[in-house]
Amino acid sequence: MILQELCLIVIMLILQTSVKVCTAQGKNGKLCLGSVGRHRVDAALLTVYTRNGTVEARHIENRCSSCGTGYWHGYYTQGPDIHFYDDCLEEEYLVTSSQTAFAINLLWEYTTLMIVNKCAFEGLAASYNLYHNGGQVND
Repeated sequence: MILQELCLIVIMLILQTSVKVCTAQGKNGKLCLGSVGRHRVDAALLTVYTRNGTVEARHIENRCSSCGTGYWHGYYTQGPDIHFYDDCLEEEYLVTSSQTAFAINLLWEYTTLMIVNKCAFEGLAASYNLYHNGGQVND
């Protein structure tokens, strides 16, 4: 049992920032330049939607040691404000909430399907669930 849990942890997807130095602008207009590191031992559990079905991922929180700005995979937070990086769509995954992320190639596919077929995201999500979840549609 312990070996199975260890194997699951080893193959689980890990999403975190690569930022090591805080580039947040302080109230005085200057860059903080504090060091950024892992904030907690535990990590949020995400469901990642990919073309091959859903996978679980750990979303690791990093914080600036000086100003407390939160650094995450693809974005950073200052208080209640969320700022996505300009290149976040060049990553492999886009984190869209505290519980959800999408593979970028799936989002691009959905975007083209919505444009060409004039369909809604809700319909694509229902189709995804039918295909990947054995015919069960989430309401």
